[in-house]
Amino acid sequence: KDPAAVLDTLAEHRVTILNCVPSLWSLLMDAAERQGSTSALAALKWLLIGGEAVPVAYWQRWRRLVTA
Repeated sequence: KDPAAVLDTLAEHRVTILNCVPSLWSLLMDAAERQGSTSALAALKWLLIGGEAVPVAYWQRWRRLVTA
């Protein structure tokens, strides 16, 4: 329910694999941008996205966030 809390949990537990739907992924990217820290997302080694169509813009945004 709270994407910022999910990001905090990812960082706290040093999560390296995330499986989620694109809509949640977008919310996590929003929260990371609001927090000004993408380290929890950049730490992911595997990102599994499915269950919905994935807009190309999400991948472009992801690349921008984790390579900045």
